[in-house]
Amino acid sequence: MTWDGIVISDQACGRRLEHAQALVRFVLTQRVQDRIAGLGRALPALSTSLPAFLNAEHPERRRPFVASMNYACTQPASPHFGLLDRAVNDHLRAFLQPDAKLTACELLDRLAGDPVISKHFSIDRSNGQ
Repeated sequence: MTWDGIVISDQACGRRLEHAQALVRFVLTQRVQDRIAGLGRALPALSTSLPAFLNAEHPERRRPFVASMNYACTQPASPHFGLLDRAVNDHLRAFLQPDAKLTACELLDRLAGDPVISKHFSIDRSNGQ
């Protein structure tokens, strides 16, 4: 589980799947969505929790995110999520080690150069950015 979403593995089954589904149902309750929205870490999954998102600290910074919901679309699910997640987390773990001397720019370079990540993502630089 991450702060911005919950993922249930397509390999979950039996009691694990039941528990995962119960967790998702709980997280999607109004009370929990209001709490998440009030923390401001992510847009709530329930539109009825948007007031809690806007009533928290720095509402002026949050309004553009709410407005973007009028034209935003869902990110397609990647069949390679597990591989990508492992690759990203391997680099993050190395970066977060107390004795690591890696800078944020070096971390980004390593992520961009990772063979698993680069195999499944490409960046279109034809627009000059």
